[in-house]
Amino acid sequence: MNINNVPYYAKDYKYWVVRDCGKDGLWFYGAYRNVKTVKAIRKTIANGKIYVNKTAGVK
Repeated sequence: MNINNVPYYAKDYKYWVVRDCGKDGLWFYGAYRNVKTVKAIRKTIANGKIYVNKTAGVK
């Protein structure tokens, strides 16, 4: 899955909020550690989706 505009710091966080922009793809919105926070934020943006970063914390 290709997510645009992911900053370097985001790799350390398990949950990401991304915005589905249709033909323009998925765009990074924010990175979080708490799933409750992620669910709340996802609801506040149009076409928000949750992505679980399976490599969070892996060096």
